[in-house]
Amino acid sequence: MLIQIAEFNADDWLSPSVRMPEDKKFDVIRNENGCAITFAHPGGGTVKIILNRDETKRLCDELAAIDGPS
Repeated sequence: MLIQIAEFNADDWLSPSVRMPEDKKFDVIRNENGCAITFAHPGGGTVKIILNRDETKRLCDELAAIDGPS
């Protein structure tokens, strides 16, 4: 019986068009209804979330609260 354990980086097998640059974890693009946020997916590639204006504001408020008073 042979058991082989190897480290696998899924992005090595994906086209550059479907993965984030190594130095980026996310990208935010404003649109007419709110924004689109693309995240580097831990399994390789990316995942995109589209938020309307209310969701965008709520996300901004929650992120600001993280850095606020403790």
